[in-house]
Amino acid sequence: LSLHRLGFTGTLFTKAQKIETADEDAKFVSVKNQWMNHICLDADLCNERSGIQVRAVPGLEGVDYLDKSTLVKAGTYVFGPVIKALKSDGGYTQGLDLDAVPYDWRVPPDVLEQR
Repeated sequence: LSLHRLGFTGTLFTKAQKIETADEDAKFVSVKNQWMNHICLDADLCNERSGIQVRAVPGLEGVDYLDKSTLVKAGTYVFGPVIKALKSDGGYTQGLDLDAVPYDWRVPPDVLEQR
């Protein structure tokens, strides 16, 4: 099957081969492939692939917003508004009686303890 005949005209990287395509969709697929390569565990389902290390962001910063840039912050909240309300209306203080413990959901708890 020729991707060129399907209208692809640039470069798309996959796991084992380089496919020619310059389409915006191809750039998205390339980024998605890279993300999948970093987020997937090794075959044992407990360890990361060689050369890749993914860790949770510690504390409240790891659970407030996915992206803190001005233009997209409001659309990427996780617990940001809850944290803000707990601080302003609830009287909680970060580091004193308000904290979060993000974890790597990909691995079992006993593997997390070994890290």
